[in-house]
Amino acid sequence: MVKIEILKINIVFLNYKTLENKTKLVLLIA
Repeated sequence: MVKIEILKINIVFLNYKTLENKTKLVLLIA
């Protein structure tokens, strides 16, 4: 159960990082 929770947190963190990078790219282009 603990491993699953850690995995979920990692996925959310990776998604956030990806979103942050996309936002930065959009801001650079704009």
